[in-house]
Amino acid sequence: MAEQKGRPAHRPTAKTRRTVSRMAAMGTAQKMIALALRISVPTLARAYREELATATAKRRAEAIDLLWAAMRRGNVSAIKRGLDAMDRAAAESHFDGKSASRPLGKKERQEREALEAGRGTGWGDDLQTDLPPEKLN
Repeated sequence: MAEQKGRPAHRPTAKTRRTVSRMAAMGTAQKMIALALRISVPTLARAYREELATATAKRRAEAIDLLWAAMRRGNVSAIKRGLDAMDRAAAESHFDGKSASRPLGKKERQEREALEAGRGTGWGDDLQTDLPPEKLN
């Protein structure tokens, strides 16, 4: 009978899939995740491709579900946090029509601030212009 050489093949379980997903969502380096599971980085990448690719989005969705549930229960802190997040998302998506998933760059932020200059102050509409932003340069 021939002896098997090396370690036995790694077989992912539901528990290790959850662990990888949680660690990846928290920004843990793949090397550290592999060390925790006692596997190599290539094995991690091969066996847990889906978890590594979607962890942050899935965990963020779970966190939003929990926040929403807390808001529905009347948790004032959750309501404030949720409204702040919605306000930020609305402000970013209305400004440039793009997804709110990436932060504004320096030039985009300055353009936005220039367009909003004077709002809510004594200057009122004095700083507003009918020119499109690209004509102001």
